Amino acid sequence: APGFYTRIAMLPKRKIGIVLLSNMSECPLLSPLMYRFYDVYTGAPKNEWTDTRKPRSYQEPKPPKISKLLSGKKPTLELERYTGKFRNIMHDNLEVKNENGRLVLVFEKYYPEKLNHLYMDTFRTDDMREVVFSIDANANISNINVQFYGDFKPFKK
Repeated sequence: APGFYTRIAMLPKRKIGIVLLSNMSECPLLSPLMYRFYDVYTGAPKNEWTDTRKPRSYQEPKPPKISKLLSGKKPTLELERYTGKFRNIMHDNLEVKNENGRLVLVFEKYYPEKLNHLYMDTFRTDDMREVVFSIDANANISNINVQFYGDFKPFKK
């Protein structure tokens, strides 16, 4: 169902398993809990799954190189024009704010994420989530597309 996430972790030879349920869209805690379950019941060394949502051995991917033609360019609009409240019926609502000359993406149930200008009307959060603003014929922001685990989800103004 929309907005509901499930993780099932089973160890059949040990005759144990767990089912993790969440009624939050994109719940970031389910996978770390599942990995922790495997660590505990297989005797694997403890990883800090819940601290960073990634194991210590995880190496952050390098961002793709941006063409020299696009790097250093400013956004199409003034930052204040990108701000506003956006909604998606299957996800938490979000708001884009201008805080001291920097855009911030604020989800209702998550921590705020600062946006770094990438090129044109595309921004990226510090944790590599891309946010693409759509501009209508009147030069207003009509919606934004926010990346969730590889897929882009539309949010309308």
